[in-house]
Amino acid sequence: MPKVFLGLLAVVVIGGLAVGGQQLAKRGTKEAVENAIENQIEASTGTDAQVDIKNGNVAVTSSSGTSTASYGGNVSLPSDFPGDVPTPQGATLTTAYGGRESGKATYGLIYTLSGGVVTNAATTYQNQLQSAGFAIESTGTYAANGSSVSGFTATKGIWKVAVAVTSSSDATNLTLTVTEEAATNMGY
Repeated sequence: MPKVFLGLLAVVVIGGLAVGGQQLAKRGTKEAVENAIENQIEASTGTDAQVDIKNGNVAVTSSSGTSTASYGGNVSLPSDFPGDVPTPQGATLTTAYGGRESGKATYGLIYTLSGGVVTNAATTYQNQLQSAGFAIESTGTYAANGSSVSGFTATKGIWKVAVAVTSSSDATNLTLTVTEEAATNMGY
């Protein structure tokens, strides 16, 4: 489960850096913003990093791997996103992350859904994954104070998918974290 957490964390951190970087870039130079983010990554990880912010996309390259993130209006799947993993029908992709570390791929996607109840959205995507040959491993739902979360994990071959569908009065979002797992870790 740590890779799932790291993938979700990467989506939030890279997306946050990108949005903050774009805002800072309006006030300063692009290079100054990229350098500030590079310094923060290097201080946190102890590895050299190169950051490039361009048109709603952030690319980070370091000795431990490469990752890219896009956010905002014209978001697309990472170019090497696995074709085995279906994308949610009727959803709008708002954030996408893709990266490799130690030769293994990790992707994070955030979709906005219009209408529908969280449980219905989770069940619909669960059915999509099962139709694509994925086995559902675990599921859970929680609701309190007008917000709800429904989540599950699924596997197929080397791919593990963790899904969280959240809803509040403002929006319903579906977050996917897709990780490449070693076959031996999955009992094969």
